[in-house]
Amino acid sequence: MKLREACELGRDMGCGTIEEAVLNVEIHAPSLFGWDKLPDELLEMKAEYRKLPPWMINIEDLLER
Repeated sequence: MKLREACELGRDMGCGTIEEAVLNVEIHAPSLFGWDKLPDELLEMKAEYRKLPPWMINIEDLLER
């Protein structure tokens, strides 16, 4: 899952920060992805999350890019 998709989903679920959105996807991952794709989807999202600058914490900041 792309980080942007996770943030869009998180925003719809009331998350305010990117970290909350990522955690939300991790918690609900078994319901969002098939078991065979689950590790790859989470790794993709987390890799993009790690590349963010430390000042970027709000979902809206990422979605405006």
